[in-house]
Amino acid sequence: MTKPFTKFQPGQVWLLAILVIAAVLRFYHFSTFSFSNDELSAINRLQFNTFSELVKGGFYVDGHPGGIQVFLWYWSKWFGISEASLRFPFVVLGILAVMFSYLVAKRMFGKVAGLFTAASLAFLQFPLLFSQIARPYSSGIFFCLLMVYFWLNAVFGRTEAVNKTKFGDFIGYSIATALCMYNHYFSFLFAVIVGVSGLFLINRKQLVPYLLAGIAACLLFVPHIYITLNHLSYKGVGLWLGKPTLLWPFQHIYYILNDSLLTVILFVVVSVFLSWKGKNFRNKPVFFWLALAWFLLPMITGFVYSIFVNPVLQNSALLFSFPFLIMLLFISAGNEFGKIQQLLLGIFLAGGLTGTIFFNQYYKTQHFGEFKGIAAITEKWNKEYGADSITRVVVANSPYYIDYYLQKAGYSTRFEMYDIRNVKDLEKL
Repeated sequence: MTKPFTKFQPGQVWLLAILVIAAVLRFYHFSTFSFSNDELSAINRLQFNTFSELVKGGFYVDGHPGGIQVFLWYWSKWFGISEASLRFPFVVLGILAVMFSYLVAKRMFGKVAGLFTAASLAFLQFPLLFSQIARPYSSGIFFCLLMVYFWLNAVFGRTEAVNKTKFGDFIGYSIATALCMYNHYFSFLFAVIVGVSGLFLINRKQLVPYLLAGIAACLLFVPHIYITLNHLSYKGVGLWLGKPTLLWPFQHIYYILNDSLLTVILFVVVSVFLSWKGKNFRNKPVFFWLALAWFLLPMITGFVYSIFVNPVLQNSALLFSFPFLIMLLFISAGNEFGKIQQLLLGIFLAGGLTGTIFFNQYYKTQHFGEFKGIAAITEKWNKEYGADSITRVVVANSPYYIDYYLQKAGYSTRFEMYDIRNVKDLEKL
């Protein structure tokens, strides 16, 4: 006699639906829009034959840790350089980040908080946008959530009933921490904040393996230290990025919520209702303070550094810590996922998708600098007016950025100037 199929729980069905939505949103249109300035900068620094040349010319001179550049170097050798091939792994990691946001939020604040957090990451423009480009953002949010997942197991145990931690949790925590360190300096900062948090909470019996896990992560980063010291000497984005104002943190939170009053209202109404329905739910107060600290401390650190040392604070740099703000909005939602909570989740998803796709016109908006279109219209004018009758001038950080698309289309167009930034350049023009 065969056993009947195990019946899926409503929460599992909804999680699957959320992941499908996240995948559709991220894969749709991901390979059709132009490489951004940052992506072309990274691609331009892949043109090396040896690993030592990549280190010297690819990321020693860049200002970001070398992890993603090394990954792209190998990936491009295997799968080529195109929007689809280079962005594909980052889209996948963006989807996995949605999954791990559920696992982390569920562990900290309950099943309902996990589902609403995952739904938020699925449709909000902030994580969606940075999951569709080949830069260290979707990778960073995934690595950070993966690290926290293993950290929770290492510090609090795998179950509430038994404070049981497996050796694999410390290994997973150590590797995920190293990945954060190699990914981006703000994911590095987040990993440091989480690691220090554990020193105050870990069971004394688990302190030694916890410290060894942290030391192992640091040892994995040792080969990169001389590169990081060089990066710290750079002005980097401070050359063009202004110092943040006192209103910047509030503007950032508004940006997280789609820069939309309607989305803010949606989150507030849903958060209040869930808190009311889950008013008898009791979670550990320590998780509230951890989520609050993990969201605020990277922002405060970046803000102070930008004011007194060098401007580095951008919305994208805080992507790694933003899920914990979302979790805080659903902190009292509880574990009861009844019909009312299911209906509310459906309304929440529908409202969020409508806001991102239709009100914000996400797929009709040009989010980054355009290079593909410029190459196409340049060649169009060449044919229309005659290539010898036009003086072509473009402003780009490198000739490669525009030449990439011209060469890809088989054009041999030459620009007279690739940069105009001062009076001397204007006189030359």
